Formats: sequence, structure tokens, C-alpha cells
Amino acid sequence: MIVDHPTVLDGVPGDEGYSDLRDVQLAVAPPGFDSRAIRSLAELEASGLEIVPADLLVNYPIVPRGSTTATGHPIRLGWYRGEQVEYFDLGMSTAQLGDVYEFVVSSSAAGASGYGGAPAETVEVDPLFVAPATSDAATARAIASVRDIEALRLTVVSTGQVTNRPVIAG
Repeated sequence: MIVDHPTVLDGVPGDEGYSDLRDVQLAVAPPGFDSRAIRSLAELEASGLEIVPADLLVNYPIVPRGSTTATGHPIRLGWYRGEQVEYFDLGMSTAQLGDVYEFVVSSSAAGASGYGGAPAETVEVDPLFVAPATSDAATARAIASVRDIEALRLTVVSTGQVTNRPVIAG
């Protein structure tokens, strides 16, 4: 690895298809290569350097300058279209998807969940939506596990969306 060269990134928040999860590609540089010469994906592609898939998936969310984490994850510098950006290095990841459950209390009186007035059975939030069969908010707030969802026989509707929500044990 050329340690003095920031990572070249192919997208930032707001770009179509942006993801914090990155499929690492290695650019093979010859001895004496000036690693500071490449500051964008376009420059990298034009360089003629060999690109080799590393078969690594990393979690690198782009963050505003000066951001910090309570757990002290390092902030790294990267290049995007010739501009320096900062990202958290949350380490390696996998392509294995887990489930996330968002909760909304359905209202039989109003027939709506509170999300744009749509019926609770059709509301979609990312990536799964759970609508209790009761309008009891205390019951909904007490749910702490998938077993609770199953025991209450809640309606679970998949939205088909994927979200990146790192859980950092500490």
C-alpha cells in the first residue's frame, strides 16, 4: 500500500447510487510512481494503472469536515473529483444483510399511521415496517426483540430498501 496517498472515492452523499459500503479496488503502481498525482476516479482510469479487485468490502461513510465519533473511529482523507473529502473508517464489512425494524403505531380510528396519511398496512419505511395491531403506543415502545414482534403477531411489511446503520459495540 502507498501510505501517503488518500483513497480515491467514486461517490459522495447526494450522488445517485451513493453507498457508505465500498468494494475495494487496488491500483497497482510501478516503483517510483508519484502517488499524489491521482485525485479522482477519472484520473485513475486515465492513468492506465492496473486495477485489481481486493475482494474486500469496507464501511467508509463520507462525513462533514471536523466530524468525530464517540468511539474514536479514525477519520481518513480521500479524493473525490479532485476535492479532498473526509470519511470514517468503520472497517471491513460483509455483503450479508441484516433486518432492521421501524415501528409505527397504527390508528384504527384514523386508519392511518401518521406517515403521509397512508393506511398502516401500506406504509413503507426502510427497510422493514412493523404495524402493531393496537393503537397502544406503550406496547409498541416496549418491543425489544424479534421474539416480541412474533409474540404480538405484528404485521411486518418489507419495503425492499437497504440502509446502512453501523452498530458499534463499546
